[in-house]
Amino acid sequence: TSDEGIELLSAVYVKSGFISYPNAKITNSQNLKLAGSLDIQSASFNGIMSVYNSTTLSDINITDDLTLTGGTLTIDGTVYVNGDLTQTGGKIVFNENAVLYVSGDYNNTSNDSGNLQMKYSTNYFRVSGNFNISSNSNYSTYLKEGTIEIKGNFYQAGNADSFYTTQNLKVIFSGTSRQTIYFSNPATDDSHFEYLTFANTSDEGIELLSDVYVKSGFIYAPFTKVTNSERLKVAGRFEQR
Repeated sequence: TSDEGIELLSAVYVKSGFISYPNAKITNSQNLKLAGSLDIQSASFNGIMSVYNSTTLSDINITDDLTLTGGTLTIDGTVYVNGDLTQTGGKIVFNENAVLYVSGDYNNTSNDSGNLQMKYSTNYFRVSGNFNISSNSNYSTYLKEGTIEIKGNFYQAGNADSFYTTQNLKVIFSGTSRQTIYFSNPATDDSHFEYLTFANTSDEGIELLSDVYVKSGFIYAPFTKVTNSERLKVAGRFEQR
């Protein structure tokens, strides 16, 4: 309960269970390595969290960055990451009704066994910073339902299908300053948006730095300026509202 809290002077590995009280300050929290089948519920983690094996986060507030290097990170309930979410390996799986807020960037450089899975209509993933995915994994069966809302820029690279959305997955660009979208592999049978909404309120709007394919539906707010709009390839329904 002290103002100084706990300082980790070396790597500290937790195998089976971890509880962090909201008022517990942790210095060098990046040295805490969470493994095993952990279930962290209804708490506030004060510092940087590093996960390298199977972990469930349920209704938790992380006050800094979250890094996933392996295993499966299951999102259950509402999870706040008040920093960057970095995925260099492993899987992020949304349970039904799971909501994830990231105040910084989402950076995904995972290998061919890592992925992001959203399969329920109630799934919601909001990234207030940039959404960068250069994973080597094929995503053609993982991004199916729910909503991804992006306030910053979007960048896709890596596997040609590293952002392959299907069924009813919706992506919303709702920034209040200039946003850019770039696909290294744009095509309806490679990386693309299934449903896309532009709702940027800035004077600069959204700039398309590559071709952008929308397979099923596109909603365009009339107040959103789009630069290089000829690069937008809409195969499905087009709505202005």
